[in-house]
Amino acid sequence: MAQIIPVKELKDTSKIMEMCCSTNEPIYITVNGYGKAVLMNMQAYEEEIAQMKVFIETMKGIEENGELVDSKKVFNDLRTKYAR
Repeated sequence: MAQIIPVKELKDTSKIMEMCCSTNEPIYITVNGYGKAVLMNMQAYEEEIAQMKVFIETMKGIEENGELVDSKKVFNDLRTKYAR
């Protein structure tokens, strides 16, 4: 479950780092009760970005030159492009 903390708690950096490293969920930072920023574990952040890139590339690949592209071709291209 995502955690919400006030900005004043950022002074305790070791606690914040422990919170970030112990979960893949974002930590929402508030100022006067309003959301202002998000902190995330680096691995979780990289996974989120990779998923967004795949989604964007999938949406681009659905239609090329006004014609639909075969889904097998799109996913094979994605596997090749993002293979680890």
